[in-house]
Amino acid sequence: MKLLSFLVIYVCMSSVVFGADSPPQNQDNLTKPDLIAEYLKQPLELRTQKNCNNGYGFDCTALGEWYASGYEKENIKKDTFKAFEYTSKGCDLLFPEACYNLGVMYSTGSGVKQDYFKAVEFYKRACAGDYASGCYNLGVMYFNGHGVRQSKTEALSYYGKACDLKDQDGCDSYAKLNTGK
Repeated sequence: MKLLSFLVIYVCMSSVVFGADSPPQNQDNLTKPDLIAEYLKQPLELRTQKNCNNGYGFDCTALGEWYASGYEKENIKKDTFKAFEYTSKGCDLLFPEACYNLGVMYSTGSGVKQDYFKAVEFYKRACAGDYASGCYNLGVMYFNGHGVRQSKTEALSYYGKACDLKDQDGCDSYAKLNTGK
């Protein structure tokens, strides 16, 4: 379901992206619909890589997610090295979901050596970009003392921010920690 939602968003975002990596140059006096059709004939992976290389963090993040789990429909094989590479690029381009994904990679040791300190760093970047799951996971790190000095006060603060960003787990954790129940 998450992949389907992501693809719907990606298709919608593609119209915005045409400005950065336009369809092929109009060397044959093609109409705009013809140019778009030619552009869309390129494999999705190739179009997304071009957009990523042109500075679109969304596309870098998409590639990272596809490589992290594989995307059979587009014949993209699981490749943790490429997943890390594109996810890192997405985070460098200030796309908060990519930073969150890096935090998950480091906190779980998925494709990288487990490192709670780095996980915290990336969750902080995601949370600073108002990515609710990044705030929630940062709260969990503070609650458990993973990669940071354990602090229920900090955990409460990050759970609260996650809740403000409409993350139900953040709201539940905030209420539980705040009431002591």
